[in-house]
Amino acid sequence: MDTSHLISEEEVKNAIKELQKQGAQVIVATESFGVDDPSNEMFVMKNATDLNILSTASHEISGTYGLEIRTLTSAVNASVLPKTFQVAKFVEEAIRDSGVKSPLMIMKGDGGITSMDTFKTKPILTILSGPAASVAGALLHLKVTNGIFVEVGGTSTNICIIKNENLNSDMLP
Repeated sequence: MDTSHLISEEEVKNAIKELQKQGAQVIVATESFGVDDPSNEMFVMKNATDLNILSTASHEISGTYGLEIRTLTSAVNASVLPKTFQVAKFVEEAIRDSGVKSPLMIMKGDGGITSMDTFKTKPILTILSGPAASVAGALLHLKVTNGIFVEVGGTSTNICIIKNENLNSDMLP
């Protein structure tokens, strides 16, 4: 959509409806310098929500100025949103049905954690969460300071190395 003029709600909704007719299940809103002024991206997302269609905006996925990378990353995020909602609902129900009352947290690829609500809108943040969880667990719970970790998933194998050169071997357990 051409944003060289002030876009109207009617223009946005018509564009979204046309994309839905063509089979779109998720809308990606991205604009040059959207990280500085995300108002147009947020406007598109609001209108998508009004039309009951999932959406993602590039400024929420990445703070980088590179429009192409930010857009592609947002498109990857959008491509898994419908399945993410199904998975999240299944996991939430299973956890609650088992009687767990504590907050459900999701491991991110950077080793941090996030809420289920964030996971539902930004599943791309969980890419490489398996290797991150392996290393975080080793560092935090096992106090491992030197080791090689092999994480084998359904489609990939990742190898991580923790090496602390400052430790003397007689300091190790």
